[in-house]
Amino acid sequence: MIRKLTQVALVAMFALSFLALPAMAQGKKVKGVKEPVEITIVNVTKKDAMAKPSPDGAGRIIPVDVQWKTAGDARLINLEAVLKCSNTDGTTSEVKMMLNEKMTSGTLMLKMPNDVFAREYTLTLMGKCVWEGGQGTSKASKSGVFPMPANAGAKK
Repeated sequence: MIRKLTQVALVAMFALSFLALPAMAQGKKVKGVKEPVEITIVNVTKKDAMAKPSPDGAGRIIPVDVQWKTAGDARLINLEAVLKCSNTDGTTSEVKMMLNEKMTSGTLMLKMPNDVFAREYTLTLMGKCVWEGGQGTSKASKSGVFPMPANAGAKK
């Protein structure tokens, strides 16, 4: 009797494993299993024409608009942006800022010296997410080159 029950249990486990294989092969999530949110950076736009003088009098503040999207069943609970730029004078600039995780866009305020422009950038978004019975982190990066404004080479 016990031997027959053991055989039935083994056959049932074997059959269930065959049912799970197609779902795993197609990348489908098995019910109850959660993964961190997937973050995709859609767009990074530097707005040199909208620069304002820095409040401390040294340089200027340039808005950089960021758009992203998220996918997944987990809930994003915070989102940090880190923008690193190499500049036309050979220096680097960096800004870190918490973004509203419930939104899909935000604006970073990049501090730059006068007559210096950000050329290449790397934007990294790092988020923390939670789901029933777990938590995790998500990360996305995008690199690129900002277009130079028409007055980038002009001397004042």
